Amino acid sequence: MLVLKSYINEGMKIMKKNILLGVLGLVILFSIVCFFQNPFEKNDKSKAEIVSFEGKTDGADSLKELEQKVPIIIRGVKIDEVDVERDYSKIDGMFLGGHTKSSFKITDVYKNKLNNPKIKVDNNILIYEHAMYDNKTNKIYTINGYENMRKNNEYLLFLTKEEDGIFAPFGVTFGKVSLDKEGENSNDMSLRSLENGVEDYVKEIIDEAREKYLKLKN
Repeated sequence: MLVLKSYINEGMKIMKKNILLGVLGLVILFSIVCFFQNPFEKNDKSKAEIVSFEGKTDGADSLKELEQKVPIIIRGVKIDEVDVERDYSKIDGMFLGGHTKSSFKITDVYKNKLNNPKIKVDNNILIYEHAMYDNKTNKIYTINGYENMRKNNEYLLFLTKEEDGIFAPFGVTFGKVSLDKEGENSNDMSLRSLENGVEDYVKEIIDEAREKYLKLKN
């Protein structure tokens, strides 16, 4: 009986020793992983790679033509990003596309050709934005160099008609004009590699629109 107890006690000691060695090994392994690469570290959006897709869109040759083509012209402030939709291939997981839905508060209405009841001062509407951040790859995907609006910043929007409860900027880059002092340079998603991506004549129209509508502020 004493011999049996001795064997049991010895076995318990060996088991405890193995458990302690196992725990110690896991701690060392985890420390090594954390030293070389923090597994909980979030991607830095400010260092995200910019990936631009070219898309055929409607356009305008002048501000006057732009104003005539769109059914809605409003001014307001971006409230927040409501949703980001991402599409991945079911075969290889490759990114296929996506967009950002943003909430926008209207402060001025300059045109509402279709008499849409949602287009009125103090209303919040959803805007379809043509750029999105993918946290899996730490990349910003954009169409024609479009930059998402910045939260709490003021914008002039030339919008297409409402579809599925969402409005979209006309011609992607034509339809969004920043009204803050620094213009598009203050954008959260500053497309560093696409600074010259928007054609000069588009910039001229945007600058003209900014100058004209800033004077129309109530």
